[in-house]
Amino acid sequence: PEEDAFFASTLSGINVAHAIWSYTLVFFMQAGFTMLETGAVRVKNTKSILLKNLYSTALSGILFWTCGWAFTYGEAERANENHAYRFINWGNFFLRDEDLLSIVPSAFTFQFGFCAAAVTIVSGAMAERTVFLAYLCHVVITSAWTYPVIAHWIWHPDGWLNIGAGIFTNGFIDFAGSGVVHMTGGVTALVGIACVGYRLGRFVDGKPRPVFGYSLTLVALGVYILWFGWYGFNPGSSQGLHDGTSDTLAIISARVAANTTLAACTAGCTALLASTAWVGIFERKLDYTDPGSAMNGALIGLVAITSPCAVVETWAAVVIGAVGGVLYKLSSEGLIRARLDDPVDAIPVHLVGGILGCISAGLFAHDDYVAQVYGNDGSQYGLVYGGGGEQIGVQFLGVAVIFAFAGLMATAMFLPLRLVGWLRVEPSVEKKGMDSSGYGANSWARVEIMDGKSTEEFQFRIQ
Repeated sequence: PEEDAFFASTLSGINVAHAIWSYTLVFFMQAGFTMLETGAVRVKNTKSILLKNLYSTALSGILFWTCGWAFTYGEAERANENHAYRFINWGNFFLRDEDLLSIVPSAFTFQFGFCAAAVTIVSGAMAERTVFLAYLCHVVITSAWTYPVIAHWIWHPDGWLNIGAGIFTNGFIDFAGSGVVHMTGGVTALVGIACVGYRLGRFVDGKPRPVFGYSLTLVALGVYILWFGWYGFNPGSSQGLHDGTSDTLAIISARVAANTTLAACTAGCTALLASTAWVGIFERKLDYTDPGSAMNGALIGLVAITSPCAVVETWAAVVIGAVGGVLYKLSSEGLIRARLDDPVDAIPVHLVGGILGCISAGLFAHDDYVAQVYGNDGSQYGLVYGGGGEQIGVQFLGVAVIFAFAGLMATAMFLPLRLVGWLRVEPSVEKKGMDSSGYGANSWARVEIMDGKSTEEFQFRIQ
Protein backbone atom coordinates (compact mmCIF):
# COMPACT_ATOMS: atom_id res chain seq x y z
CA PRO A 1 0.00 0.00 0.00
CA GLU A 2 2.78 2.43 0.82
CA GLU A 3 4.45 1.69 -2.52
CA ASP A 4 1.14 2.20 -4.31
CA ALA A 5 0.59 5.50 -2.57
CA PHE A 6 4.12 6.61 -3.44
CA PHE A 7 3.60 5.60 -7.08
CA ALA A 8 0.27 7.44 -7.26
CA SER A 9 1.68 10.61 -5.71
CA THR A 10 4.69 10.50 -8.04
CA LEU A 11 2.46 10.20 -11.11
CA SER A 12 0.29 13.03 -9.83
CA GLY A 13 3.37 15.19 -9.36
CA ILE A 14 4.59 14.40 -12.88
CA ASN A 15 1.23 15.29 -14.38
CA VAL A 16 1.01 18.54 -12.42
CA ALA A 17 4.57 19.42 -13.46
CA HIS A 18 3.61 18.71 -17.07
CA ALA A 19 0.60 21.02 -16.72
CA ILE A 20 2.69 23.81 -15.18
CA TRP A 21 5.35 23.52 -17.87
CA SER A 22 2.67 23.56 -20.56
CA TYR A 23 1.07 26.61 -18.99
CA THR A 24 4.47 28.32 -18.94
CA LEU A 25 4.75 27.84 -22.70
CA VAL A 26 1.16 29.00 -23.24
CA PHE A 27 1.74 32.10 -21.14
CA PHE A 28 4.95 32.86 -23.02
CA MET A 29 2.78 33.13 -26.12
CA GLN A 30 1.65 36.50 -24.76
CA ALA A 31 5.18 37.74 -25.49
CA GLY A 32 4.75 36.39 -29.01
CA PHE A 33 1.46 38.21 -29.51
CA THR A 34 3.02 41.42 -28.19
CA MET A 35 6.11 41.26 -30.41
CA LEU A 36 4.07 40.39 -33.50
CA GLU A 37 1.61 43.22 -32.94
CA THR A 38 4.31 45.74 -32.06
CA GLY A 39 6.17 44.95 -35.25
CA ALA A 40 3.05 45.05 -37.40
CA VAL A 41 1.88 48.53 -36.30
CA ARG A 42 3.60 51.87 -36.78
CA VAL A 43 6.11 52.97 -34.21
CA LYS A 44 3.91 55.85 -33.04
CA ASN A 45 1.49 53.26 -31.57
CA THR A 46 4.01 51.05 -29.79
CA LYS A 47 3.18 51.99 -26.20
CA SER A 48 -0.51 51.51 -26.88
CA ILE A 49 0.08 47.90 -27.94
CA LEU A 50 2.41 47.15 -25.03
CA LEU A 51 -0.04 48.49 -22.46
CA LYS A 52 -3.10 46.82 -23.99
CA ASN A 53 -1.48 43.41 -24.08
CA LEU A 54 -0.05 43.56 -20.58
CA TYR A 55 -3.21 44.94 -19.03
CA SER A 56 -5.53 42.56 -20.88
CA THR A 57 -3.47 39.59 -19.66
CA ALA A 58 -3.51 40.80 -16.06
CA LEU A 59 -7.19 41.76 -16.05
CA SER A 60 -8.34 38.56 -17.73
CA GLY A 61 -6.46 36.56 -15.09
CA ILE A 62 -8.30 38.33 -12.28
CA LEU A 63 -11.66 37.94 -14.00
CA PHE A 64 -11.12 34.26 -14.82
CA TRP A 65 -10.29 33.66 -11.17
CA THR A 66 -13.31 35.67 -10.05
CA CYS A 67 -15.98 34.02 -12.18
CA GLY A 68 -14.56 32.61 -15.44
CA TRP A 69 -13.49 29.32 -13.91
CA ALA A 70 -16.78 29.07 -12.01
CA PHE A 71 -18.77 29.41 -15.24
CA THR A 72 -16.53 26.99 -17.14
CA TYR A 73 -15.95 24.13 -14.68
CA GLY A 74 -17.32 25.23 -11.31
CA GLU A 75 -17.49 22.66 -8.57
CA ALA A 76 -16.49 19.09 -9.33
CA GLU A 77 -19.69 17.70 -7.90
CA ARG A 78 -21.72 19.72 -10.37
CA ALA A 79 -21.07 17.02 -12.97
CA ASN A 80 -23.87 14.53 -12.50
CA GLU A 81 -25.81 11.85 -14.34
CA ASN A 82 -28.71 14.19 -15.08
CA HIS A 83 -26.41 16.70 -16.80
CA ALA A 84 -28.27 19.58 -15.20
CA TYR A 85 -25.67 22.17 -16.20
CA ARG A 86 -25.71 22.02 -19.98
CA PHE A 87 -25.44 25.77 -20.57
CA ILE A 88 -23.22 27.02 -17.78
CA ASN A 89 -21.71 25.87 -14.53
CA TRP A 90 -22.04 27.67 -11.23
CA GLY A 91 -19.87 27.44 -8.16
CA ASN A 92 -16.33 27.73 -6.83
CA PHE A 93 -16.06 31.45 -7.47
CA PHE A 94 -12.62 32.84 -6.56
CA LEU A 95 -11.46 29.19 -6.31
CA ARG A 96 -12.57 29.43 -2.70
CA ASP A 97 -13.49 25.74 -2.43
CA GLU A 98 -10.05 24.43 -3.33
CA ASP A 99 -7.26 23.64 -0.90
CA LEU A 100 -3.52 23.39 -1.46
CA LEU A 101 -3.76 19.63 -1.96
CA SER A 102 -6.06 19.98 -4.97
CA ILE A 103 -4.87 19.82 -8.58
CA VAL A 104 -7.54 22.34 -9.63
CA PRO A 105 -5.21 25.37 -9.29
CA SER A 106 -2.91 23.92 -11.96
CA ALA A 107 -5.89 23.27 -14.25
CA PHE A 108 -7.14 26.80 -13.58
CA THR A 109 -3.77 28.28 -14.48
CA PHE A 110 -3.63 26.33 -17.75
CA GLN A 111 -7.16 27.38 -18.69
CA PHE A 112 -6.38 31.00 -17.88
CA GLY A 113 -3.61 30.86 -20.48
CA PHE A 114 -6.19 29.80 -23.07
CA CYS A 115 -8.58 32.52 -22.00
CA ALA A 116 -5.86 35.18 -22.22
CA ALA A 117 -4.96 33.99 -25.72
CA ALA A 118 -8.56 34.34 -26.91
CA VAL A 119 -8.71 37.85 -25.46
CA THR A 120 -5.39 39.02 -26.93
CA ILE A 121 -6.30 38.00 -30.50
CA VAL A 122 -8.56 41.05 -30.70
CA SER A 123 -5.82 43.51 -29.72
CA GLY A 124 -3.89 43.38 -32.97
CA ALA A 125 -6.95 43.40 -35.22
CA MET A 126 -8.28 46.63 -33.69
CA ALA A 127 -4.89 48.27 -33.22
CA GLU A 128 -4.01 51.92 -33.94
CA ARG A 129 -7.50 53.43 -33.62
CA THR A 130 -9.38 51.90 -30.66
CA VAL A 131 -10.00 53.68 -27.34
CA PHE A 132 -8.18 51.91 -24.51
CA LEU A 133 -11.21 51.78 -22.20
CA ALA A 134 -13.35 50.37 -25.03
CA TYR A 135 -10.80 47.60 -25.48
CA LEU A 136 -10.98 46.86 -21.76
CA CYS A 137 -14.74 46.37 -22.12
CA HIS A 138 -13.92 43.54 -24.51
CA VAL A 139 -11.44 42.08 -22.01
CA VAL A 140 -14.09 42.04 -19.28
CA ILE A 141 -16.90 40.53 -21.35
CA THR A 142 -14.79 37.96 -23.22
CA SER A 143 -12.77 36.66 -20.26
CA ALA A 144 -15.63 36.69 -17.73
CA TRP A 145 -18.47 35.49 -19.95
CA THR A 146 -18.01 34.69 -23.66
CA TYR A 147 -15.00 32.39 -23.40
CA PRO A 148 -16.14 30.58 -20.22
CA VAL A 149 -19.58 29.80 -21.67
CA ILE A 150 -18.19 28.41 -24.94
CA ALA A 151 -15.49 26.45 -23.10
CA HIS A 152 -18.14 24.96 -20.81
CA TRP A 153 -20.30 23.82 -23.71
CA ILE A 154 -17.44 21.95 -25.36
CA TRP A 155 -14.96 20.93 -22.67
CA HIS A 156 -16.98 20.40 -19.49
CA PRO A 157 -18.42 16.87 -19.03
CA ASP A 158 -21.90 18.39 -18.73
CA GLY A 159 -21.54 20.68 -21.75
CA TRP A 160 -24.17 20.09 -24.40
CA LEU A 161 -21.53 19.82 -27.16
CA ASN A 162 -19.05 17.75 -25.15
CA ILE A 163 -17.87 14.64 -26.98
CA GLY A 164 -18.15 12.51 -23.87
CA ALA A 165 -21.62 13.41 -22.62
CA GLY A 166 -23.18 15.91 -24.99
CA ILE A 167 -26.76 15.73 -26.19
CA PHE A 168 -25.60 14.26 -29.51
CA THR A 169 -24.24 10.77 -30.07
CA ASN A 170 -21.26 12.42 -31.70
CA GLY A 171 -19.89 15.30 -29.65
CA PHE A 172 -17.84 18.24 -30.90
CA ILE A 173 -14.12 17.45 -31.30
CA ASP A 174 -11.92 20.37 -30.30
CA PHE A 175 -8.91 18.93 -28.54
CA ALA A 176 -6.98 22.14 -27.84
CA GLY A 177 -9.16 25.02 -28.93
CA SER A 178 -9.40 25.83 -32.65
CA GLY A 179 -13.01 26.68 -31.89
CA VAL A 180 -13.07 27.49 -28.18
CA VAL A 181 -10.03 29.77 -28.24
CA HIS A 182 -9.25 30.88 -31.77
CA MET A 183 -12.72 31.12 -33.26
CA THR A 184 -13.95 32.97 -30.17
CA GLY A 185 -11.17 35.53 -30.50
CA GLY A 186 -11.45 35.67 -34.29
CA VAL A 187 -15.19 36.30 -34.37
CA THR A 188 -14.86 38.98 -31.71
CA ALA A 189 -12.09 40.60 -33.74
CA LEU A 190 -14.20 40.52 -36.92
CA VAL A 191 -17.09 42.29 -35.25
CA GLY A 192 -14.64 44.71 -33.63
CA ILE A 193 -13.00 45.87 -36.86
CA ALA A 194 -16.40 46.12 -38.57
CA CYS A 195 -17.60 48.45 -35.80
CA VAL A 196 -14.43 50.53 -35.35
CA GLY A 197 -13.76 50.99 -39.08
CA TYR A 198 -10.49 51.05 -40.98
CA ARG A 199 -7.46 53.18 -40.15
CA LEU A 200 -7.10 56.62 -41.68
CA GLY A 201 -5.37 56.32 -45.02
CA ARG A 202 -5.83 52.55 -45.31
CA PHE A 203 -8.29 52.97 -48.16
CA VAL A 204 -8.16 56.00 -50.46
CA ASP A 205 -10.93 56.50 -53.02
CA GLY A 206 -12.04 52.95 -52.36
CA LYS A 207 -8.61 51.49 -53.14
CA PRO A 208 -6.35 49.85 -50.55
CA ARG A 209 -3.20 51.69 -49.57
CA PRO A 210 -0.43 49.76 -47.81
CA VAL A 211 0.37 50.79 -44.24
CA PHE A 212 3.77 49.39 -43.36
CA GLY A 213 4.52 48.16 -39.87
CA TYR A 214 7.36 49.18 -37.64
CA SER A 215 9.57 46.07 -37.78
CA LEU A 216 9.30 42.80 -39.68
CA THR A 217 12.04 41.53 -37.38
CA LEU A 218 9.73 41.85 -34.36
CA VAL A 219 6.95 40.15 -36.32
CA ALA A 220 9.26 37.21 -37.06
CA LEU A 221 10.31 37.02 -33.40
CA GLY A 222 6.67 37.00 -32.37
CA VAL A 223 5.88 34.17 -34.79
CA TYR A 224 8.73 32.03 -33.48
CA ILE A 225 7.67 32.63 -29.88
CA LEU A 226 4.07 31.69 -30.71
CA TRP A 227 5.20 28.56 -32.52
CA PHE A 228 7.35 27.61 -29.53
CA GLY A 229 4.45 28.24 -27.17
CA TRP A 230 2.16 26.03 -29.22
CA TYR A 231 4.06 23.00 -27.92
CA GLY A 232 2.47 23.78 -24.59
CA PHE A 233 -0.87 24.77 -26.09
CA ASN A 234 -1.49 21.51 -27.97
CA PRO A 235 0.50 18.71 -26.27
CA GLY A 236 -0.33 20.23 -22.89
CA SER A 237 -4.03 19.66 -23.55
CA SER A 238 -3.49 15.94 -22.90
CA GLN A 239 -3.60 17.06 -19.24
CA GLY A 240 -0.83 14.72 -18.19
CA LEU A 241 1.70 12.09 -19.26
CA HIS A 242 0.46 9.01 -17.41
CA ASP A 243 -3.01 7.97 -16.29
CA GLY A 244 -1.80 5.51 -13.65
CA THR A 245 -2.30 2.40 -15.77
CA SER A 246 -0.61 3.12 -19.12
CA ASP A 247 1.45 5.64 -21.06
CA THR A 248 -1.48 6.54 -23.31
CA LEU A 249 -1.35 10.23 -22.43
CA ALA A 250 2.34 10.42 -23.32
CA ILE A 251 1.64 8.72 -26.66
CA ILE A 252 -1.13 11.22 -27.37
CA SER A 253 1.14 14.14 -26.48
CA ALA A 254 3.85 12.86 -28.82
CA ARG A 255 1.38 12.49 -31.71
CA VAL A 256 0.02 15.97 -31.04
CA ALA A 257 3.52 17.48 -31.11
CA ALA A 258 4.32 15.79 -34.45
CA ASN A 259 1.07 16.91 -36.06
CA THR A 260 1.51 20.45 -34.74
CA THR A 261 4.96 20.64 -36.29
CA LEU A 262 3.92 19.28 -39.69
CA ALA A 263 0.86 21.51 -40.06
CA ALA A 264 2.85 24.66 -39.27
CA CYS A 265 5.70 23.76 -41.62
CA THR A 266 3.39 22.90 -44.50
CA ALA A 267 1.18 25.96 -44.06
CA GLY A 268 4.16 28.30 -44.00
CA CYS A 269 5.39 26.89 -47.30
CA THR A 270 2.02 26.88 -49.08
CA ALA A 271 1.11 30.36 -47.86
CA LEU A 272 4.29 31.75 -49.41
CA LEU A 273 3.61 29.90 -52.66
CA ALA A 274 0.01 31.11 -52.71
CA SER A 275 1.08 34.70 -52.06
CA THR A 276 3.72 34.60 -54.80
CA ALA A 277 1.25 33.08 -57.26
CA TRP A 278 -1.42 35.64 -56.39
CA VAL A 279 0.88 38.60 -56.93
CA GLY A 280 2.25 37.10 -60.12
CA ILE A 281 -1.19 36.44 -61.60
CA PHE A 282 -3.15 39.49 -60.48
CA GLU A 283 -0.43 42.13 -60.11
CA ARG A 284 2.01 40.93 -62.77
CA LYS A 285 4.95 40.92 -60.35
CA LEU A 286 7.08 37.87 -61.01
CA ASP A 287 9.92 38.66 -58.60
CA TYR A 288 7.82 39.36 -55.48
CA THR A 289 8.25 37.38 -52.27
CA ASP A 290 6.38 38.27 -49.07
CA PRO A 291 7.98 37.00 -45.83
CA GLY A 292 4.89 38.05 -43.87
CA SER A 293 2.75 35.54 -45.76
CA ALA A 294 5.05 32.69 -44.76
CA MET A 295 4.97 33.83 -41.13
CA ASN A 296 1.20 34.12 -40.92
CA GLY A 297 0.92 30.92 -42.95
CA ALA A 298 2.77 29.03 -40.23
CA LEU A 299 0.39 30.53 -37.66
CA ILE A 300 -2.75 29.50 -39.52
CA GLY A 301 -1.33 25.98 -39.74
CA LEU A 302 -0.87 25.97 -35.97
CA VAL A 303 -4.40 27.23 -35.41
CA ALA A 304 -5.94 24.75 -37.85
CA ILE A 305 -4.26 21.70 -36.33
CA THR A 306 -5.21 22.69 -32.77
CA SER A 307 -8.64 21.03 -32.90
CA PRO A 308 -7.83 17.71 -34.62
CA CYS A 309 -4.18 17.35 -33.53
CA ALA A 310 -4.81 14.34 -31.28
CA VAL A 311 -7.08 12.38 -33.63
CA VAL A 312 -5.48 12.64 -37.08
CA GLU A 313 -2.59 10.91 -38.78
CA THR A 314 0.49 12.82 -39.89
CA TRP A 315 -0.51 12.86 -43.56
CA ALA A 316 -3.76 14.57 -42.59
CA ALA A 317 -1.82 17.21 -40.64
CA VAL A 318 0.13 17.97 -43.81
CA VAL A 319 -3.10 18.29 -45.82
CA ILE A 320 -4.65 20.56 -43.19
CA GLY A 321 -1.57 22.77 -43.19
CA ALA A 322 -1.49 22.95 -47.00
CA VAL A 323 -5.14 23.99 -47.19
CA GLY A 324 -4.61 26.49 -44.38
CA GLY A 325 -1.75 28.19 -46.19
CA VAL A 326 -3.89 28.76 -49.28
CA LEU A 327 -6.90 29.87 -47.23
CA TYR A 328 -4.75 32.42 -45.43
CA LYS A 329 -3.95 34.27 -48.63
CA LEU A 330 -7.51 34.07 -49.98
CA SER A 331 -9.09 35.30 -46.74
CA SER A 332 -6.52 38.07 -46.31
CA GLU A 333 -7.30 39.39 -49.79
CA GLY A 334 -11.01 38.97 -49.11
CA LEU A 335 -10.78 41.24 -46.07
CA ILE A 336 -9.11 43.92 -48.14
CA ARG A 337 -11.79 43.75 -50.81
CA ALA A 338 -14.44 44.04 -48.12
CA ARG A 339 -12.58 47.12 -46.81
CA LEU A 340 -12.08 45.52 -43.42
CA ASP A 341 -8.80 46.60 -41.86
CA ASP A 342 -6.90 44.00 -39.85
CA PRO A 343 -3.30 45.21 -39.29
CA VAL A 344 -2.00 41.80 -38.16
CA ASP A 345 -4.29 39.50 -40.18
CA ALA A 346 -5.69 38.04 -36.97
CA ILE A 347 -8.97 37.13 -38.66
CA PRO A 348 -7.47 35.07 -41.51
CA VAL A 349 -5.19 33.33 -39.02
CA HIS A 350 -7.49 32.72 -36.06
CA LEU A 351 -11.04 32.78 -37.42
CA VAL A 352 -10.46 31.10 -40.78
CA GLY A 353 -7.83 28.79 -39.28
CA GLY A 354 -10.14 27.94 -36.40
CA ILE A 355 -13.02 27.05 -38.71
CA LEU A 356 -10.70 24.91 -40.85
CA GLY A 357 -9.46 23.08 -37.77
CA CYS A 358 -12.94 22.28 -36.49
CA ILE A 359 -14.16 21.04 -39.88
CA SER A 360 -10.96 19.03 -40.41
CA ALA A 361 -11.70 17.04 -37.27
CA GLY A 362 -14.96 15.90 -38.88
CA LEU A 363 -13.11 14.88 -42.01
CA PHE A 364 -9.88 13.27 -40.82
CA ALA A 365 -10.53 11.98 -37.28
CA HIS A 366 -9.24 8.39 -37.09
CA ASP A 367 -11.52 5.97 -35.23
CA ASP A 368 -8.70 4.39 -33.21
CA TYR A 369 -7.33 7.76 -32.16
CA VAL A 370 -10.76 9.06 -31.17
CA ALA A 371 -11.29 5.99 -28.99
CA GLN A 372 -7.83 6.41 -27.45
CA VAL A 373 -8.24 10.11 -26.67
CA TYR A 374 -11.86 10.24 -25.56
CA GLY A 375 -12.34 6.73 -24.23
CA ASN A 376 -15.46 5.95 -26.26
CA ASP A 377 -16.24 3.05 -28.56
CA GLY A 378 -14.58 4.66 -31.57
CA SER A 379 -17.85 5.22 -33.42
CA GLN A 380 -17.23 8.96 -33.68
CA TYR A 381 -14.78 9.51 -36.49
CA GLY A 382 -14.16 11.32 -39.74
CA LEU A 383 -15.88 11.22 -43.08
CA VAL A 384 -12.68 10.25 -44.92
CA TYR A 385 -12.49 7.00 -42.93
CA GLY A 386 -16.13 6.12 -43.55
CA GLY A 387 -17.54 7.67 -40.42
CA GLY A 388 -20.57 9.04 -42.24
CA GLY A 389 -21.94 12.52 -41.89
CA GLU A 390 -22.65 12.52 -38.16
CA GLN A 391 -19.29 13.77 -36.93
CA ILE A 392 -18.78 16.42 -39.56
CA GLY A 393 -22.38 17.52 -39.04
CA VAL A 394 -21.71 18.14 -35.35
CA GLN A 395 -18.49 19.97 -36.28
CA PHE A 396 -20.43 22.33 -38.56
CA LEU A 397 -23.01 22.83 -35.82
CA GLY A 398 -20.29 23.69 -33.30
CA VAL A 399 -18.71 26.18 -35.69
CA ALA A 400 -22.08 27.86 -36.26
CA VAL A 401 -22.83 28.01 -32.53
CA ILE A 402 -19.45 29.54 -31.64
CA PHE A 403 -19.76 32.05 -34.46
CA ALA A 404 -23.29 33.04 -33.45
CA PHE A 405 -22.68 33.32 -29.70
CA ALA A 406 -19.31 35.08 -29.88
CA GLY A 407 -20.63 37.35 -32.63
CA LEU A 408 -23.73 38.25 -30.62
CA MET A 409 -21.70 39.05 -27.51
CA ALA A 410 -19.21 41.13 -29.50
CA THR A 411 -21.97 43.06 -31.26
CA ALA A 412 -23.72 43.78 -27.98
CA MET A 413 -20.40 45.10 -26.70
CA PHE A 414 -18.88 47.07 -29.60
CA LEU A 415 -21.95 48.48 -31.37
CA PRO A 416 -23.24 50.56 -28.43
CA LEU A 417 -19.71 51.90 -27.87
CA ARG A 418 -19.60 52.98 -31.50
CA LEU A 419 -23.03 54.59 -31.37
CA VAL A 420 -22.08 56.77 -28.41
CA GLY A 421 -18.67 57.61 -29.88
CA TRP A 422 -16.57 55.78 -27.28
CA LEU A 423 -15.02 53.13 -29.51
CA ARG A 424 -12.64 55.06 -31.75
CA VAL A 425 -10.08 57.75 -30.93
CA GLU A 426 -10.26 61.21 -32.46
CA PRO A 427 -8.72 61.61 -35.95
CA SER A 428 -6.12 64.01 -34.57
CA VAL A 429 -4.96 61.39 -32.06
CA GLU A 430 -4.89 58.67 -34.70
CA LYS A 431 -2.79 60.82 -37.04
CA LYS A 432 -0.32 61.80 -34.38
CA GLY A 433 -0.21 58.33 -32.87
CA MET A 434 -1.88 56.61 -29.94
CA ASP A 435 1.29 57.09 -27.89
CA SER A 436 0.78 60.85 -28.00
CA SER A 437 -2.42 60.61 -25.92
CA GLY A 438 -2.11 59.61 -22.29
CA TYR A 439 1.02 57.44 -22.46
CA GLY A 440 3.53 59.91 -21.03
CA ALA A 441 5.65 60.35 -24.15
CA ASN A 442 6.03 59.00 -27.64
CA SER A 443 7.82 55.66 -27.69
CA TRP A 444 10.27 57.07 -30.24
CA ALA A 445 10.94 60.39 -28.46
CA ARG A 446 14.61 59.56 -27.85
CA VAL A 447 15.32 57.58 -31.00
CA GLU A 448 18.48 58.62 -32.82
CA ILE A 449 17.83 58.70 -36.56
CA MET A 450 20.77 57.18 -38.38
CA ASP A 451 20.46 59.39 -41.47
CA GLY A 452 20.97 62.50 -39.34
CA LYS A 453 17.41 63.81 -39.47
CA SER A 454 15.85 65.25 -36.34
CA THR A 455 13.21 63.54 -34.24
CA GLU A 456 10.68 66.14 -35.39
CA GLU A 457 11.37 65.33 -39.05
CA PHE A 458 11.07 61.64 -38.30
CA GLN A 459 7.74 62.28 -36.53
CA PHE A 460 6.42 63.99 -39.65
CA ARG A 461 7.56 61.19 -41.91
CA ILE A 462 5.84 58.37 -40.02
CA GLN A 463 2.44 60.06 -39.85
